[in-house]
Parts: sequence; structure tokens; C-alpha cells
Amino acid sequence: MFSPDRRSRRSTALGWLVRLPLTLATACGLAWAGTVPVAGFPIPVPAAAVPTAAPLGPHAVGVHVQTFTYQDRPMRITTWYPATATARDPYVTPTGITGAAIEDAPADRSGGPYPLIVFSPGLGTPGDGYYFFTQNLASEGYVVIGIDHWDAAATTPGWSLADIPTLLSGIPTRNMSDSVFSAFSDWFRRTDFGLTYRAQETAFALDAALARNSDPASPLAELIDPDRIGMSGHSLGATYSLFTGGMSIRCEATDTAQRADANSGAMARIDPCTLPSVRALTDPAAMRDPRIKAILAMAPPTFIGQSNIARSAADLRIPVMFINGDDPYMETPRDPQWAIYSAAAGPKYFVEIKNTDHAVACDTVSLNPLLRSLLPSRNHQPAEFAAKADAYMRYSAAFFNSYLKAGGMADTVLTGPPSDQVVAVERTFSS
Repeated sequence: MFSPDRRSRRSTALGWLVRLPLTLATACGLAWAGTVPVAGFPIPVPAAAVPTAAPLGPHAVGVHVQTFTYQDRPMRITTWYPATATARDPYVTPTGITGAAIEDAPADRSGGPYPLIVFSPGLGTPGDGYYFFTQNLASEGYVVIGIDHWDAAATTPGWSLADIPTLLSGIPTRNMSDSVFSAFSDWFRRTDFGLTYRAQETAFALDAALARNSDPASPLAELIDPDRIGMSGHSLGATYSLFTGGMSIRCEATDTAQRADANSGAMARIDPCTLPSVRALTDPAAMRDPRIKAILAMAPPTFIGQSNIARSAADLRIPVMFINGDDPYMETPRDPQWAIYSAAAGPKYFVEIKNTDHAVACDTVSLNPLLRSLLPSRNHQPAEFAAKADAYMRYSAAFFNSYLKAGGMADTVLTGPPSDQVVAVERTFSS
């Protein structure tokens, strides 16, 4: 496996430890703020829109932004779709990223109906915060809905004294997930690691997409094939993609490393089986949505105890792909993801991208020149980003093409040698 030399790893760890508070407040966890201060840190919007990586597929791309009401709060949903070419300026996100998508361009119905991809962003990040990724899937012949979850507008860092040791030790011990769980422990305690709203919002967004699909008055009518639906997500959104795909929360085993209940101890050490939302589940796999036929999870953290990961992941029976960066400090730890991959029962893939940290997948942060000083410099220069984005785009499209396109489409990207930007691709085609 690729890794930087020892001196580089040491300097990276020390540098990130110094910048940890700022980084946690901006790196695709609290990117949705424009020039409004969030948790005391203003998130600046570039003076000129920054172009993201160009899509690879044959379709022009349209984008439609609509706000719904869910449980008395607004939920913004961004829909990306195959469109007819339109000579207008491309869509610019509120955070200053632009690409090839044209807002409300006429839909291209010639190849429809298209498979649907539900996209769940990371904590605090909007549904259009991964512009290159979502527009690329649309260019490849998918309708994609990006969800602004409740935390996109409501979450801020906050922790208790018990969380501070884990917060500070996460980077040098190569466990960024524990640092994030600790930095936002007030939010995670309040929402049981997001169990009180994330899966519910995903189901609402999917229902809304299918309702628009069947509404003759909707500009998106009849674009979606309701029998071909996949899901993808990044970070916390990837975790809930796995749950929506069938991964359960099993509580048969006792994890001695996670003994605290929800009212005491560090958040990263809480046994999730003590949480009210877990106790209320009617079934360990109650979050599973049978409409979802394939899952692509980018850098998912896990709060399931180590002793229960294999049992929980064994309930994941549909095709799944993991895409993760190989940065040893600023990416979701590999080992828990590998444990889920190893135990998953369906066709599965594990892709590692070289010199890539957690923020690369999120162009809202990765391409913002005003935030670049907070990020590993080698990963976020425009040329470096474009090369890494190419790998994300090619592997994600190949995966969904294989399992959601009519009749399946074998793709040499999945079966051939790794691309130049990829460390390795592990694959198991059947359990």
C-alpha cells in the first residue's frame, strides 16, 4: 500500500494537530456557510466562481434546486439530470463552485427513464457540495438527488470535557473519525449519531423524487426508472448509505472498548446499543430501504462497536463499493471500512486513491483557494484535484453502470488493473 515517508508522516501529523480546530470547522463538515460565521469561523466564498472537474459522460447536465418542508423545517434538494445542451452560464453553488450543469435546462428524455442515485453528503455539507461527482453521474445517464440534511444548517462544533482527549489524539493516532465524533459530540449526543433524522430524511427525499417523477406537471416527470435506484454518500452520508442498503446495527456482542452510555464518557467511546434510537429499532436492519439496489460509500466512519461490525455488515447483501483516500492522518480510518467490506455478503469493491485526504471528494472545500492553506497542499492544487476527481468519477460510474444499467454493463475499469491515481482495487464478485 502506498504511504508517504516517515518524515512526511510526522510533519503532516504535527501540522494537522496544530490546525485541527480550524480544519474540523471547514473541511466538508461545515462548508455550508458562505460568508456567515459558523462556530466562530467565517467560511469565505471565492470572489470568482471556481470551476470543478469536467464531467466524463456523453450527456449535457441540468440542475434543479427545490426546497421542501420536512418536519417543519426546510429541506433543500438539488437534482442533477441528463439535459439538452443549453447556451447559458452554468450553475454556481452558493459556496462559489461551478461546472457544466445548467440550472433548469430542458431534460433530455431520449435515453430515459434513467436510474436514480440518492446522494447523502457529509456532516454539515449541502447536497450540491460535491459538484464534480454528482454532475458526472448525471452526464453518464443518471438522475441524482443531493440532500441538504438537517445538519447542513444546524450543526456546530461542541464537546464536553470527556471528549477532549479523544479530540486531540485522533490525528496522531490516525483516527480522524474519533476526532470528528468528539468535536461534534454535542450534536451527536443530541441526535444519537444522526439516527434521529438522517435515514428519515433520505426516505423523504427519495419519496419526493418519485412523486415528482409521477407528476405530469413536474419538469422532471418520467425521467426516473423507479426499479433502478442506487445510493451514494460521503463521510456520515456514506455511513447512512450503508444502513439504507441493509447494514444493520447488531448488539449481540459486548465491546469492552465501548462501555460508556450516552450520558457519560467520550462520545467516540459510547456503545451505540445504549442509544434510545437503537433501542427503539424494530429490527437491526430497520433503516434498510428495499428500493436501493446498489451502494457506493466514500470514506464512511462507523460508530458500531468493533465486536459487532462483522455481524452488522453481513446483512449488507446488495452490491457495494468503498472509495477511500490513503492519507494516513486526514482520512477515515481504513480498518473499520475493511472490516465492513470483508463481511458484506454481496458483490463488493474497495478502491483506494493515492495521496488523498477526506476533503478531496468535496470540491466545495477542496477547490476553495481561501481554504487551501488548511488542507494538505499536495492534494488540493487544481491539477492534483483533477486527477483524483477523474478516479472518483470513473470508478463510481463503472460501478453503477454494472449494477443499475439495463442488463448490466461489464466495465474494464472494475475488472482491469488500477488507474494511475489508485493504489489498489479489491473486488469480490459473489459471496
